Amino acid sequence: MTIFREKIRQSIADENLQAALDANAERRRKGREAAFASIPDYPERRARAHAIKADVVARLDEYLAQFIANVEKNGILVHRAGDAAEANKIVLDITQYAVRSTGIQVDRYTSTQVDTQHAPRNILIAKSKSMVSEEINLNHALEEHGIRVVETDLGEYIVQLRGERPS
Repeated sequence: MTIFREKIRQSIADENLQAALDANAERRRKGREAAFASIPDYPERRARAHAIKADVVARLDEYLAQFIANVEKNGILVHRAGDAAEANKIVLDITQYAVRSTGIQVDRYTSTQVDTQHAPRNILIAKSKSMVSEEINLNHALEEHGIRVVETDLGEYIVQLRGERPS
């Protein structure tokens, strides 16, 4: 058993810690109730939010088309994928195109030139937190093609270093 798992077991067995966690959960529940009670028209706002969400879900294709049209007006290229494999291929193609179009890069850590066309393992992507990328296993797909991925979110980076998936 790993040290981490042993600490989890010890924490679960710690009655004082469990009592403190229960008290914290109760304080948070009461705080949430008090916050909602402080909004005079909370039930109406909640009902309106549910109605807006239902409308967006019902008209998702329309809103998506509107979003795409607006961002394309601003010069942004939108890629759409039908499934995880297609999404991963799009990202891989973009990465490989970027590398091919630059050819030689300078490794900013060592100040040495890297021939990216002949050394694909020198490609490094710094990736922000994204549950979508987790759902499609983007990191794994890129790493299979010799592309290193580093998470920029500290929590995600720790999970990455441990070789685990986020919960």
